[in-house]
Amino acid sequence: MFFATHLIDGKEIEGTAEMFYSYNPATEEIFGKARTADENDVGRAVKVARQSLSEWRRTSIDERAEILLEMTKILDSKRKQMKELITSEVGKPLSESEDEINSVIKETKWMATKGIEYLQDEEVNLETSDYKGMLRYEALGVVGVISVWNFPIGIPTWAITPALLTGNSVVFKPSELSTIVGHELVKIYHEAGIPKNVLNLILGKAKTGRYLVESNIDMISFTGSSLVGKEIASKGGGSLKKVVLELGGSDPAIICEDADIEKTVSGLITGRYYNCGQCCSADKRFFVDQKISDQFIDAFVEAANKLKVGNPMEDGVSMGPIVSFEQLNNLESQVKDAKNNGATILTGGRKQSDFQRGYFYLPTVMIRANERMRVLKEEVFGPVVPVVVTKNIDDAIEQANNTQYGLGASVWSNDIEKANEISKKLECGSVRINDTLIVFPQVSYGGVKESGIGRGLSKHGLWEFCNIKSIMIKN
Repeated sequence: MFFATHLIDGKEIEGTAEMFYSYNPATEEIFGKARTADENDVGRAVKVARQSLSEWRRTSIDERAEILLEMTKILDSKRKQMKELITSEVGKPLSESEDEINSVIKETKWMATKGIEYLQDEEVNLETSDYKGMLRYEALGVVGVISVWNFPIGIPTWAITPALLTGNSVVFKPSELSTIVGHELVKIYHEAGIPKNVLNLILGKAKTGRYLVESNIDMISFTGSSLVGKEIASKGGGSLKKVVLELGGSDPAIICEDADIEKTVSGLITGRYYNCGQCCSADKRFFVDQKISDQFIDAFVEAANKLKVGNPMEDGVSMGPIVSFEQLNNLESQVKDAKNNGATILTGGRKQSDFQRGYFYLPTVMIRANERMRVLKEEVFGPVVPVVVTKNIDDAIEQANNTQYGLGASVWSNDIEKANEISKKLECGSVRINDTLIVFPQVSYGGVKESGIGRGLSKHGLWEFCNIKSIMIKN
């Protein structure tokens, strides 16, 4: 069992509040433990972060970038250890933990090399010879980062890295379900050379997060549920803190009549079942044209049945467990609701019975889903997909947009021009055409509606952590 401490001003602080635990979802055994950060712990971390600001801001952006590049080298050298920690604590297969490490390295390298070009002073043409104009990208101050468990190093680094690069200090609270991974991530940043008073770690559950939101910070970056995001927006906005929220999603996949069935099935198997269906931007609702619905559904069910569910530490496993008992219980409740409201389960729809322990659930496909069902109204965080047969493209678009979420979507068609026209009508932050779950550091990530406020990655994600100061100089 691992024991994690808060990391405040470079000191390992055990704390005195109640103990909490993280569990290996494949075995249900305790994996890690820590004491909850109370209000005093959080206040101390924020105070230290604020005191570090002036010196950290005086470092050049090139110095900060070099430290972050060193972080990628250390992460790469600890690859085996980190992927085993990720897999053990959140349950994704080792190959997916490896993917996550690779993504962090790629995205951090882009921010620290190409991204810094967008943080230089920028001349602005004021269309007059009397004045010279500039935009300057300066740090905001102390940034609180509250992150999730499903990508326990990938998602936090989307906030921690740009915050540090732009000269902010950070107080980071990882999910209580990925406490040990979060602790190790901060130690890697420190080993790379990030000053230990600049990046501080506090551990705990929701109460600790509330203390951080209500503390003397300048910005909060939160990734998690829409329900909690609304609460943070209300509390943060009340004190005029900047708030960036990456929230839930229920992404539609629109499968046109001219889609390549084989490629579409292959793509959407990944799009729905990667990380056991526990991705914010997973394709969670399928809308397939009636002309190809039977062919698509048969092929998709056949492919889903070939997925190997099992111990995520073993080679060849396609899908590990759901992250926790609570998540599994909610998923079972959503599937039960669908069946009670007329859905037909074609495969899955139950726990994997081959294991005595662990939160394993079979890849599930259902048809005859309707808008009364929770699987279409709510975010479904698990390997369950409702397939809706549509009359035409307009019908598919209307149903795809019939949701409070607006994170992403995918469109599948051999006619790229048509697919692009469809993308213009979808109410979301990103659209993938003939692919799924793709992220590039050059392109912004974020949602509309109840899927969030602000953007991650790209120049826009970097600017979220900046005070964009206008300078006008009279000649």
